[in-house]
Amino acid sequence: MTSAGKQTEPDNTKGRLFVQNLHSKKFAVDLSLRDKVRDVKAQIRHHWGLAEHTQAVIFAGKQMTEDDRMLFEYGLEFGSIMYLVCPLPGGV
Repeated sequence: MTSAGKQTEPDNTKGRLFVQNLHSKKFAVDLSLRDKVRDVKAQIRHHWGLAEHTQAVIFAGKQMTEDDRMLFEYGLEFGSIMYLVCPLPGGV
């Protein structure tokens, strides 16, 4: 963070982040912290075959709901673990 309290944007360097599902299966993704949530969801679709609209990605106890938001804006750092939850169809 800068002295004004704003986060400084990281450069476009790629690093390793992790996605873990509720069965404790984890896989690594190599992304930049400037990549967007939609990029994580695309990696999940590629790895596990789950459509983006069925994915709920959680980090630090909060759902990452804004697909156009950059990962660093959610506070992710290289080595962070995001959790994948797939809500049941039909809701509650």
